[in-house]
Amino acid sequence: PADELPHVRDEYSDALRLSGLLSMVYLVFNTRQAPFDDVRVRQALSLAIDQRILTEKVLRSGNEPAYSFVPHLLKNYQGVALPHAQSPLSDRHKQARALLADAGFDRANPLRLTLRHVTGMEGKKVNLAIAGMWRQIGVEAKLHQSELRSHFSALRQGDFDIAWAGWIGENNAEHYLGLLQSDIGNVNYGRFSNPHYDQIMRTAQAEAQAAARNELLRQAETLAVADYAVVPLYTVAVRRLVTPELSGWQENARDMHQLRYLRWRKGR
Repeated sequence: PADELPHVRDEYSDALRLSGLLSMVYLVFNTRQAPFDDVRVRQALSLAIDQRILTEKVLRSGNEPAYSFVPHLLKNYQGVALPHAQSPLSDRHKQARALLADAGFDRANPLRLTLRHVTGMEGKKVNLAIAGMWRQIGVEAKLHQSELRSHFSALRQGDFDIAWAGWIGENNAEHYLGLLQSDIGNVNYGRFSNPHYDQIMRTAQAEAQAAARNELLRQAETLAVADYAVVPLYTVAVRRLVTPELSGWQENARDMHQLRYLRWRKGR
């Protein structure tokens, strides 16, 4: 458990293994429901979130902040980062308030929303922090928690305003970007739809040459970023205790450890 990590670092430092997983934890907007069908609102909410605070101050469990929907762990692919990723938070707050005002929300008429997340202390801490970040731009967020199966059932049915979501994929940008295609089915939880995005994705899927394919995928990701289809939060860190007496264990981005490569060290 993440809460045990400080103790483990002190007592079992020689056995602790932290490694990044090909994964993405993100927020998804229900784009078929007002006002989340308005890109100004989605952008404002994205601007207010500080991914580094979530990972370094709230979680403190080895997770890494994410600024692109495609994980940075992918080989031979450079994700498209949120344009405000390096901007000072004060500037982002000012821009977010202006966007909300332009969309009709201000102190007299604040944006009110419900943020869904999975039951558990870790999820609660993260989403409480996000609600606090939105409070700084005048947004009133109510939390709604449910167990895992019920949560994702609600997402597939489109029964949410904004929701926590997660995905574990392969070393392939399409495994993430494909979630935003309008014809992919109900794993496109927010029902994001952009015909140009779909067209580029179909072209990429028909391209056999890897470099050309990845360039097309980057074009598609650029569109998704401009539309603020989702808010990337962080990539997951796998936390394990592995005795030093075991050889052959190698951290990898898929967290795959086949027994045939593992051996007890001589003299055990």
